[in-house]
This record gives sequence, structure tokens and C-alpha cells, in this order.
Amino acid sequence: MSGVDKSRAEWLREQYPAIFDTTREGKLPVWAQFKLADLRNLLLAEAADNDGLRADIDRQEVTIDHLRRGSK
Repeated sequence: MSGVDKSRAEWLREQYPAIFDTTREGKLPVWAQFKLADLRNLLLAEAADNDGLRADIDRQEVTIDHLRRGSK
């Protein structure tokens, strides 16, 4: 992922702008509009989970570093 402090959701919006662009959705059947909305919601939920897991990993790495320094 490029950029420091960029959330996964921001990265997804930059990498896949067509998925998040709703300007032409009115021409689609209603069922397709709902499917696309569900897809976007799923992607953003997964992105939030990803961000949370990355934060957990960072905290664990800090803890491990502190433990290693203390054992020397």
C-alpha cells in the first residue's frame, strides 16, 4: 500500500474509482444498484477489518520489541 497513514478504504477508492462512482447507476436495473451497493459496503467493511488487524499487528510488534530489549 502506498502512502503513510492511508486507510485501506481510501486506497480502495483510489485503486477502483469505478466501483465507488455512482453517477451512472440510475441507468441500471434496481436489483443491480442494490448489488453494487452491497459490494461497496462489503469492501468498506473488509477494509475496516484490515485496518484494525494492521493496528493490532503494530501493537504486537511494539510489545515484542519491548520484550526483546528487556531480555538483553
